[in-house]
Amino acid sequence: MQNLAEIQELLSKIDDSIIEDKTQLESFKNEWLGKKGLLAELYDLLKQLPNDEKKDFGKYIQQVKVAAELKFEKGNQLLQDRLITEKSAGLDLTLTGKVFNNGSLHPLTITRNEMVKVFSDIGFIISEGDEIVDDWHNFWRSSSNV
Repeated sequence: MQNLAEIQELLSKIDDSIIEDKTQLESFKNEWLGKKGLLAELYDLLKQLPNDEKKDFGKYIQQVKVAAELKFEKGNQLLQDRLITEKSAGLDLTLTGKVFNNGSLHPLTITRNEMVKVFSDIGFIISEGDEIVDDWHNFWRSSSNV
C-alpha cells in the first residue's frame, strides 16, 4: 500500500519538527492538527478508501494523530517550563518576602496613641479596667468592709 509509506514519512516529519517558540508551536498546530491540516486531509482520504482498507488505514492515521498531539503537548510543556525558568531566573527563593501594609490605623486610634505617649512622658500610668461603673460598685461596695 502506497499510503502506508506516506504515513511512515509523516511520522518521521512529526518527529523531526522543531518547536522552540510560540510561533513554531502555532504553525505546527495549524499544519498538523488544524481544520485544514494534514491530519484532516488524511481523514478525507480515509473516506475515499474502500471499506476493507479503512480499518488498517484508520489505525495508521490514529498513530499519526497521537504522534502529532504528543509532539504538540511536549512543545507546549517545554515552552511553559522555559517561561517559568526565565521568570524565576532573577528570583532568589531563599530571601524573605516583602511585607505589604494593608490599610492603616483609624484616626481616633492614632490620636489616642499620641495622647497615651504624651501622658506617659509626663509620668502618668495607663491602667486598664471597667470603663462604665455602676453606682453600687463606685460608692457602696468600695466603702463597705465586705
